[in-house]
Amino acid sequence: MLMILRQDEAVDDIVCRPAQPHELAAVAELRWRWVQELYGTPDTMLDDFVPPFVAWAREAEPSHRCMVMVRDDVVIGMA
Repeated sequence: MLMILRQDEAVDDIVCRPAQPHELAAVAELRWRWVQELYGTPDTMLDDFVPPFVAWAREAEPSHRCMVMVRDDVVIGMA
């Protein structure tokens, strides 16, 4: 997600931090949509992608740190 801010605009309401387990489905959806934007609709539909991604993210947590950008408890970005 691209945010263009005016020079005098504050972003105090946006937090960047490690993802919490309950946010992994939102991260999966953002990841799926990112791939869709870059390459077109993936072969795997969103509803079929989310559960395996969440399971993988939980298992891979020791080696893969997922970061999120959150505004008002809504995940708006991921890395």
